[in-house]
Amino acid sequence: MKKFFALLLAVLMIFSLCACNKNSAQDSSQTSTADSSSPEFVEKGNGATSFYFTVVFDDGKESHYKIKTDKATVGEALQELGIVSGEEGPYGLYVTCVDGETHKYEDDGKFWAFYDGENMSSTGVDKTQIKADGNYSLKVQAG
Repeated sequence: MKKFFALLLAVLMIFSLCACNKNSAQDSSQTSTADSSSPEFVEKGNGATSFYFTVVFDDGKESHYKIKTDKATVGEALQELGIVSGEEGPYGLYVTCVDGETHKYEDDGKFWAFYDGENMSSTGVDKTQIKADGNYSLKVQAG
C-alpha cells in the first residue's frame, strides 16, 4: 500500500510539473506574440553610423528601416539608397516621392512631412544631421 501511494504521489508530482511547464510555455508564447507587434526594421546601406527611418504612407501602412551610412545628413543617406527623391527648392530638398509613393502639394494637396523623433523637424531632411541611432520619419499629410 505504501508503494502504491508513493507511486501515486510521484505521478501527481510529474503531472503538476508538466502543467507548470505548459503554463510557462504559454506565457512565453504570449510574450513573443506581444514582441511580434513591434515593427521589423529592414536594414539598408553600409556605413559606420546607423539610424531608424519610418515611412507612413497615405493609407496608414508603414515601412521601417535601419539605415547604415557614412553620409552626414538624413537626406543624403536616404537619397543614396533611393528611398526618397524630390526637387531642389528655396528651402532645400522638396521631397515628393518616398518608397515609391509620390505626393506633391501642388498636385494632390498632400506632402511628405519630416519628423525627427515624435516632432515635426524644424529643418529639412537634407539639412538634418544624422544622430547615431536617431529616429526619423516621413509621413503623408494633407495641407
